[in-house]
Order: sequence, then structure tokens, then C-alpha cells
Amino acid sequence: YMGIAGVGCALSFLPIGFRFFGLSFRVYFDLEDQMKLLLLFCLGALFLGDVSARRHAHAKPIRTTTPPPTTNAPQQIHIAHTGMPDKIAISWVTFAPLNASVIQWGTSPDNLQYTNDAFLTDFVDPSELHIQRYIYDGVLQGLTPANKYYYRVGDPVSNVWSDYLMFRTPPNGNQILNLLVYGDMGLVNSQSMMYVSSEVQRGVADIVLHVGDFAYDLHTDNGTVGDEWMNQIQPIASTIPYMGCAGNHEGKYNLSHYTNRFSGYNYAGYNSGSNNNWWFSWDFISGGSKVHMTAVNTEVYYYYDDGTPVPDYHPQRALQAAWLDQDLKKAKANGADWLIVYGHRPMYCSNVDGMTDCTSDAETLRLGYNRSDYGLEQVLLDNNVDMYIAAHEHSYERTWPVAQGQWEIHSNNTYVNPKAPVHIIAGSAGCQEFFDTFDDVFYGPWSVIRSASYGYGHLQVHNSTHLYWDQLLDEGRKGKDTLWIIKD
Repeated sequence: YMGIAGVGCALSFLPIGFRFFGLSFRVYFDLEDQMKLLLLFCLGALFLGDVSARRHAHAKPIRTTTPPPTTNAPQQIHIAHTGMPDKIAISWVTFAPLNASVIQWGTSPDNLQYTNDAFLTDFVDPSELHIQRYIYDGVLQGLTPANKYYYRVGDPVSNVWSDYLMFRTPPNGNQILNLLVYGDMGLVNSQSMMYVSSEVQRGVADIVLHVGDFAYDLHTDNGTVGDEWMNQIQPIASTIPYMGCAGNHEGKYNLSHYTNRFSGYNYAGYNSGSNNNWWFSWDFISGGSKVHMTAVNTEVYYYYDDGTPVPDYHPQRALQAAWLDQDLKKAKANGADWLIVYGHRPMYCSNVDGMTDCTSDAETLRLGYNRSDYGLEQVLLDNNVDMYIAAHEHSYERTWPVAQGQWEIHSNNTYVNPKAPVHIIAGSAGCQEFFDTFDDVFYGPWSVIRSASYGYGHLQVHNSTHLYWDQLLDEGRKGKDTLWIIKD
């Protein structure tokens, strides 16, 4: 596109002839006009180049990388909730097999008195180079509240270890936990990364909830983009649980990079009866109330044209929908005060630059594939789910409580006894595809606020009757959107 500027420069030195309503004209540009015209062509070239990059960034690698070295040094370390309050899962990667794989841990870095074995998953990348990654998972158990735990992972036989790392367990259930919520964070243009990292380093964040679309993409450049991004988030993800779900950018190779790299979520799957990390649930206590978080895989409702065989996800849709209904009913029976479901794609949204996202695609998720195949909205309504959190749109939007296209009007920032779920779309943590846009006139009538700006959310359950949400708009530079949900 910058070639346009060169053409414009050459044309500016030539006379230009044209006809207007049958009259002939010939125009000569003086030096000042030539410079103006050159500037116009340059600005046009930059604009077209930016638009092209936004439209096509997802279709090609962001850069070319070399394969990682063959090393058995642990990297990409991250922790996850297991669904059990006294257990935490720890995962890491090497590029050469370990002789033994263990987690050493304890309450002091000078005395790692416990040793737990880890299990190996041998993941061969389906991409061209078929890079082999050795992925390890282990579970620490017997954890007590309000404690610091130090740990390292590695191989005692060859004496290869990670750095010493640390995580905290929540005090006793009465503390108000702070969840950092976002989706669609890439390796490039990860605007929210430094702000999230700052909250974690200051000890004011307890859990990250990443609602799909990691790295852009985990599989790109034979998976090395995923490797680099996983190492980039390690200071966050090795310190507090990094929970997530699959998004459309994980779809290639039947979601194999997500399935293997986040195998630590399988422990929550085992404990919630799904036995997988595509859909699963986990609980936490905040403000003395029990919060039930359920991850769903929205991608089983859609198909991909990426040159690989297209899976038939009908069996997965059936299994997920049946499990979701049972999971939510069980959570309520077990005393959950709040039910929150999260999945990558939204059921309601107003963006206009990818029209199917917020029309036919959203309808598919609500009503089911072909309007008959295990839609998710009715399951949420039948079980009185309080909130559905999505991403996918690179922007922020909050709805009124809405069910089957009908919405309730409340105070803008306080919903008292809502009778339907509130939908949050928080996909603006930053990636190379930039923003998704809104129209000033045409948007969903159930939509309260829309912002095409970078930022992430905070979810805080204060007690069994009060839940607080906020979203930083332009990373807080334009303030924040706040919401209280109050139940009797």
C-alpha cells in the first residue's frame, strides 16, 4: 500500500485531464499542491494498510519464528483450580523428556518438604514441523487457607529445575475475591497484559478468567507463538489460578493446542463429571458465599474452513448440553449462591463489523445448531443462571437481564432481583486484530453500554445477595462501567 504514495507523488508532477458534464479540463499542480497531494496519498495508503491488516491478520502468521531449542528446562508454568478447595493443579512444558517429573513444594522456599509426581502428556504438534512438547500436570493437595506455598518443578535425576515460585490460598471464605476477566488476548498488542500483571504483583488479584482466544494463536508458527505467549503470562499464571475456556482461535486441529496446553483443567473436569477440559466447572468462596463457575465450549456449535478435516461436533453438543443442565442443578442443590456460566462466543451482542457474530452465530448458540440442536440459552434460564460472560467481540458490552430476546429495565448500574441472566462481553484485552465496532443507532435493544476500547473486567462477589462487576474502559483512562446485581 505504501506504493500508492509513490504513484501519487509521480502523478502530482503531471498534468491531469478529465471531463465534467462534457467539458474538458487540464490541471497543473504547483509545488504546494504537489506536497498536499503527496500527503493525501500517504495518509490513504496508511489507512488502507491498517484496514487490510485488521481484516487479514487472523489469516496469516504474525511473523516467522524458528523452532524452539531442544531443552528439558521447565517453562510455561501455570496453575489451575481443580474444583476442590484444598487442591491446585500445576502444569508445565519441556522440549525434551525428563527422567523424572515432580513438584517440590512447601510453606518456605528454604524447606520444600513435599514432593508430588506429575503426569506426562506427549503432544506432537500437527503443524508442519511436528514439534514435540512434553506437558506435565500434577496436583497439590492438603492445602490450607490463608497460606503462602512455594514450589518448583523439574527433574531431580538430572537436577533440572524451574525457578522458585509462589502462590497464595484464599484466607477463610469471608474475604472478597477479585477475579480479573477478559478474552481475546494475543502475543501482539496485548494491551491489558501490563495492567493485569500489576494487579497480580500487588497481590490484589485472586483468579484470572480468560474467556477464550489465547495468543493469536496457540498453533501459529508451529506453536511457537503459543510457547512465547505462555511464557509471557507465566508470572501471572504461576501465581494465581489461570482459568479459561476454548475459543474459535483454538479451533484448528480439533482444538488440540488448547486441549493439551491447558490439560490442568481436566482435574476440574474430573471433579465436575465432564471428564474433559472442553466443559467443566469449579467453585470458590467469596464474601462467605459459594460461587459456581461453569465453562462451556461454544465452538462445538460452529465449523471451520481451515483446510483440516471438519469434525462432527453433534455428539459433543448433546453431551455438553446434558452435562450443563445436570451441573447447574447439582450446584444449586449443593448450596451455590451464584451461578455464572462463561463461554467464548456471545449469545447477545451488537457489533456491526462482523454481522453474523451478533445475528445468526449468536442465535445458533442460543437456540442450537439449525435451531434445534441443543441450544444453551434455555438451559441457563431453566437453572436461574445469574450471569453469562463471553468475549469473541474485541470490545465491551453489557446487557439488561435478557431472556429469549426480552429484556428487563432496571437502574443503569444496579439490577435488583433480575429474572434473567446478565450478559457480559469482555473481549478487548488486545490482539493484532484490533477493535470490533458499534453503530451509534443500530444496536440491540437489550444493550446498556458498548465501548470499542481496550480493557478488562473485575468480578467480585461480596456476599450471597450482592455481586459487583466493573470493566475498565480504555484501560481505565475513560473511567469504568460498574454494575451491582442485588438479590433478596
